[in-house]
Amino acid sequence: MHIPNTEMTAPTPVLDAISDASAQASTLSVYGKATGLDRLHGSSHLQYLWMSGVPAKSAALLPQLPALRRLVVYDWRPNDLEAISALTQLEHLVISAARSCSPSPVWIA
Repeated sequence: MHIPNTEMTAPTPVLDAISDASAQASTLSVYGKATGLDRLHGSSHLQYLWMSGVPAKSAALLPQLPALRRLVVYDWRPNDLEAISALTQLEHLVISAARSCSPSPVWIA
């Protein structure tokens, strides 16, 4: 399976801290260890999230993003994909370099 490089390219500058302004964005690129990720909890604005280096603690935030339609993850670290299964509005998913799950990359369009 061929995955275009553009799918793994961050759509916006990658943040290592979430500000009040970025918490209102519809598209966001973050590191999984970014400070202030909890500011995204319940966001009805965020539709596209790109994440790099996602520990279990950061993955636990995903079910709290009801408007998320597109998720791109590089370096998924949790042992399963349970956090993603709760994303009922998700239409597009790319996971590359998952450490503990099924072989990567995972591509769902």
